Amino acid sequence: MDMVYFIIKSFYPSHKAEEVAQVYQEMMKKHPPDPSVAEHVVPVAGRATDKGLENMSIYKLKEGKFDEMAKRVMAVMAMFHNIEGYEYSVEIWSTLEESLASS
Repeated sequence: MDMVYFIIKSFYPSHKAEEVAQVYQEMMKKHPPDPSVAEHVVPVAGRATDKGLENMSIYKLKEGKFDEMAKRVMAVMAMFHNIEGYEYSVEIWSTLEESLASS
């Protein structure tokens, strides 16, 4: 698979937005984006829902960097574990052409 995308979605109550923003700033200092691992296609997109706030980031991996990216994502997301109500998901996608070719 040549084109791998990591899509990270996070969900949290709106009253936790300030706490999430503080941890996000700490995380960016500790784990700044590394263009040698992945291109940050969508840095952060967000929306409000009736259950709180949802954010999404999309990264396009560089060839051979899957393991490095997986470790990086685990370390980054662990920084948010102590925020009550904070949940996240990590989705791994490929292009349509690659998905059809692997069928």
